[in-house]
Amino acid sequence: MRGSSLPAFHRRKATSLTLEVDHLLSQDIQEYEQFYRQLHGGTANSADLVCEMARCFMARDRAFQKFRLQQTRTGARRSARRAMPGVGPEKDAAP
Repeated sequence: MRGSSLPAFHRRKATSLTLEVDHLLSQDIQEYEQFYRQLHGGTANSADLVCEMARCFMARDRAFQKFRLQQTRTGARRSARRAMPGVGPEKDAAP
C-alpha cells in the first residue's frame, strides 16, 4: 500500500484541548483510524490523529512558517515562551 500524508507517530506529552467537529468529519476521522491501522500496523485514537494532522499541516504551511520566523526574529515568540512556567532557558537558571 502506498504511504499516506500522515506518517507513523508516537504519543507525545499533551495538553488537553476540547474540539467539536461535525458528523461527517467525525466519520472521516474514524475511517482514517482504520486506514492508519492498516498502513502502519498500530492504532491511533481520534485525538492523536487530529493532533498529528494539525502538526503536519502547520509544519507545511509556508505562510505560517514565515510568520513564525518573523515572530522569532522580533523576539515576540521568545517573550511569549518566557511567560510560560517551565519553558525556555530560564527554567534551568538558579533563582
